[in-house]
Amino acid sequence: MHISHIDIHLAGDGYVVVPAGAPLPGELEKALGELRFGWSQEVGGAARLSAWRGIRADIDACGYAIISGDEFAALLAWPVESICRVDAGRRLAA
Repeated sequence: MHISHIDIHLAGDGYVVVPAGAPLPGELEKALGELRFGWSQEVGGAARLSAWRGIRADIDACGYAIISGDEFAALLAWPVESICRVDAGRRLAA
């Protein structure tokens, strides 16, 4: 299954990542304590990162991935495409 959007749930000092709209298994709350919905985001360029491949493997295996703050930071560090510069000689209206 192709995952283009994910839901991120807060779990203590880590995160639980599931495909957008997917329910969390009940045993997760028993094991991790209270889970709080954080936000949804597009996977975007993160799909090309090795960190995402590991998260994706966990999601494929059990429907969710539990990740640390460091792993999550890597997930947010999407490759940046080239950015167009504004011409330095051009004045912008005030």
